[in-house]
Amino acid sequence: MRHTKKLLEMRREANLTSQQLAEAAGVPLSQEYAVEIGGFVDRATAEKVINAFSSLTHSHHTLDEFQINGRVK
Repeated sequence: MRHTKKLLEMRREANLTSQQLAEAAGVPLSQEYAVEIGGFVDRATAEKVINAFSSLTHSHHTLDEFQINGRVK
């Protein structure tokens, strides 16, 4: 079983705000927040947020690393 982490924890560790991440992803704050707490979002939104997080932290992350529900395959 793969270890998954909530984006909320990682965002806080990176000293980023939800607003910064939402703006970088180009999604509403409510959708960014749903992604970071492992809520129900579509795959495209989750990918935008994860890609923005990767860009802001100069690292590489994929959806499989995070506990995100409701992704469309």
